Amino acid sequence: MITSSTYHDRVSPQRDMLAAFSALDHRTTGDFSDAQVDDAFRRLLARLSSLMFLHGPAAPARFLATLDDPDRDAVAVTSSFLEHGDLSPDTGQGPSELQQELVHFSRIVDVGTVGFHDAAAARALRRLHNSDRIPVALKVTSELVIVARSRLLQRGAHPQTPHLRHDDATAHDLDDATTVFIGETAPHHLLAVAGPRRRERRQLGYRFRALTAYLTPVEAAAALWAHTDDEVTGDWLELALAERRPDGTIAALVWDWSRPETGSSPARWCTAHLPRLTLGARRPVATWRGLGIIPDGEPSTVAGPTGVAEPSTVAEPSTVA
Repeated sequence: MITSSTYHDRVSPQRDMLAAFSALDHRTTGDFSDAQVDDAFRRLLARLSSLMFLHGPAAPARFLATLDDPDRDAVAVTSSFLEHGDLSPDTGQGPSELQQELVHFSRIVDVGTVGFHDAAAARALRRLHNSDRIPVALKVTSELVIVARSRLLQRGAHPQTPHLRHDDATAHDLDDATTVFIGETAPHHLLAVAGPRRRERRQLGYRFRALTAYLTPVEAAAALWAHTDDEVTGDWLELALAERRPDGTIAALVWDWSRPETGSSPARWCTAHLPRLTLGARRPVATWRGLGIIPDGEPSTVAGPTGVAEPSTVAEPSTVA
């Protein structure tokens, strides 16, 4: 069983974190330049932050703020937040179950050997593992979300669970930089993507639709943020998700992404661009980039300055102009 000291050689905080929570051990990162280490560490922080939304909307920001404390052990802090969503009294001691899973999946092992007792999650993992619609890195993060959620459920927590749906969606191009995606058979959530390239906006919607066969809409949108580097060739992208939940409340998640500047701090970049999640709202999400977004259980509506564009079916990325 992995403990907080496993893979912890105190080479440097960033390299220790990469060794403890990714496939990049100390031997591998020893050949990296500082810029390569920064880039890998920023991607790791984004993946870890997306997982910590399982502990609530404030957990990722608390994690990044605590990690910034030079007097704390970064590996122990991360293990505690993965397990509890906060620092625990025994931080740095004992086994870290979710760290074990994270390293396990980061090294791309056989998902059939997971060994936990959650039949629905096991089926989702098998289907996800066999999917050819999702890139490997994004697939691994999604597998981690499924396993972490299952662990939390076994401990008596009550995270939102997915419907494991696979909906077709229509795409509305509202202007030259904004596309909105609405599920045809389950219009209880709505995704809006803004960016300079139409093809990339639609590809992000396509990835989101593929992920909601395994994840909740919020989980899918957070996972996409962690892997935007792999999907986007432009310099910026913005996303907004509004979801009406079974209890009648609305969950809203908004994030923006911009290409990091050379030499910028990975932790500061993640803090500045961290998705903002709001839960329990009773009124529809009103504005995002000047748009009104209302997922009301009826066919979802989007109102913009020039009205709603005619819908067009979301196609495979290879067929989108």
